[in-house]
Amino acid sequence: MFIDTTLHLQSATVWKISKAARLAGRSGSHLISRLLNIMAGEKTAPPVSWSRIRYQQRNSSINWHRMHVSLSPVEYELLLDLRKVYKMSGSHIIALAVDKYMDRLQGDVKNADNYRLSCYVFSRFILDGVICWAQYWGLPGRLHSFPDLPLAVRNHVPLQGG
Repeated sequence: MFIDTTLHLQSATVWKISKAARLAGRSGSHLISRLLNIMAGEKTAPPVSWSRIRYQQRNSSINWHRMHVSLSPVEYELLLDLRKVYKMSGSHIIALAVDKYMDRLQGDVKNADNYRLSCYVFSRFILDGVICWAQYWGLPGRLHSFPDLPLAVRNHVPLQGG
């Protein structure tokens, strides 16, 4: 089952995605999935708190285009998590990822693993009266909710599509 969504991007950004996908023999949705994965691993962009969702800068002189993509439930969940962490629209996240990482990604798309997002754990725990929510993209050796419990489980959430 795929989840269809629509991105609102500058025509130049859509062109970059389409060209890279065509050269790699992959779909645009596959490329977007790869870009989401890179954004999730970004270490220099701090999460934003106490603000509204930021959108791309409006500019009526720029040609805008709607891009329809189909994401697996895992990929869509990652997009929703990135929206929460970075307080950006999904379209803004993709546009930023294209600007920052498309050159790096293009050489690696053909050899990409179809199971990039291998595990997702969502955990709730109370620590000294504070309700905590933890999201893990990948499986750590220990979960914060059970700091003394080593995890031998290797759950895999398959990424469908390509």
